[in-house]
Amino acid sequence: MKQIFHILLLCFILLFINNTLNSQVNYINNDAWKWVHPNPQGNSLRWCKMWNANTWYMAGGNGTFMKTNNAGVTWNINTHAGVFTGAYSDVQNAFFFNQMNGILACTHGITKTTDGGNSFLLIPGTEINGAWRSMYFVNETTGYVIGGYGSDNKKLAKTTDAGNTWILSTTLTSGSYNDIYADANMIIAAGVDGFVKRSTDSGISWYSYSTGSPTLLNKLKFIN
Repeated sequence: MKQIFHILLLCFILLFINNTLNSQVNYINNDAWKWVHPNPQGNSLRWCKMWNANTWYMAGGNGTFMKTNNAGVTWNINTHAGVFTGAYSDVQNAFFFNQMNGILACTHGITKTTDGGNSFLLIPGTEINGAWRSMYFVNETTGYVIGGYGSDNKKLAKTTDAGNTWILSTTLTSGSYNDIYADANMIIAAGVDGFVKRSTDSGISWYSYSTGSPTLLNKLKFIN
């Protein structure tokens, strides 16, 4: 049984590699410069969403957003998904409500699309010196975004209207943060030096807990 599984897995990987190497690329922005090697493009990718076996969304470095509707045979690539500050910034994370509407956590701000990634707009008031690293939506309207690494102490923001507007919070201090989890009232943030911050009143006050590890915490995962 294991041997059959491994054979099927290998076939899938080989199919994926073959499709990727022979992918046809459409640049939505009609960029003058296009990737020749590697194909379909060479920027780092930090986020991926697989809607089904054929439709995949990905985002990452230098404002890259790319999607396929045929399992990687062809790709539509938008290189203007990040925040423009002379060049388009990196996309760090994303949340899509559906295949048309999505929010991107980027270096220097938050962008959104309402047309499936064909265009992106900066959401006013979300600009920061550092980067928004991660986001978590409690439901279809309420969500949080977290980050830091800048000099303006903007590390946490909350939306209650599906990401159209964000309220910045300065209650979360001391360090920068890479991941967040939330429910109706509780927020948990993972950050530097092995510390986790926890709030039980929607971010008004915070408690600090050490994981015993001195290293940077990049991801939160809960069993239940």
